[in-house]
Amino acid sequence: MRVKKSLLTATVVGLLIVGSAAPAFAGTADTGAVTMMVRVNGQEVPFDSSFPTQPLHLHGTPPIQSTGPHTNLINFDQWYGCYTLNHDDDIFATFYTPSQNEQPGREINLRCGNSSYGYKHIESGKKADWQAKFDGAVNAGWIPQSQGMQSWDDLMAVAAGDAISYPNFSTVNQFNQTTCAVVNVDFYKEGVGLVYTFNARAAYSNTNDRLITAFPQSSTICPPGLGD
Repeated sequence: MRVKKSLLTATVVGLLIVGSAAPAFAGTADTGAVTMMVRVNGQEVPFDSSFPTQPLHLHGTPPIQSTGPHTNLINFDQWYGCYTLNHDDDIFATFYTPSQNEQPGREINLRCGNSSYGYKHIESGKKADWQAKFDGAVNAGWIPQSQGMQSWDDLMAVAAGDAISYPNFSTVNQFNQTTCAVVNVDFYKEGVGLVYTFNARAAYSNTNDRLITAFPQSSTICPPGLGD
């Protein structure tokens, strides 16, 4: 059985958002709804199905798909390849670093991984932290299903992709050849304002295409020595 890679390719491209820095809700959220925002080129916009970075939906064994690939689901072959066959290099999502000098950014992949990097590394060490933020947003009134999310790893995938492509802060660690990037993740209620927020950090390799880890934090920067 051949494992299909990159079924869920969350390719983040350089979206150009023009207008006010204030969150814009028109046509994207129900009145009074709590909406997760993503940061694009310095602007906060509501996350929806048109945003390239999509949820993972990798929680529990997914059903075998009888009608072919689904946009936001990892199929049975991919789940089996990662957790049963231990295919470390299977790709779950793809992001891009910021472009420089009109050149496209570098590709960064969230792979199945192992205890040192990737999805398994994040799940084993940071799942509880992501679950706490997921629950906190829900307690603030967010309905994850309204934005196509169901679990902590959906939130992680979107936040990590936003940090990699549109960081508020980033720094290179020359010693271990990694880059750390941080972005704020905000939840707004229309007519009220900000109701929940946290910062998300992503750390990725500068010598290969691996996303090493991603986790929520209180700091807006990357403290020295705390890369992963």
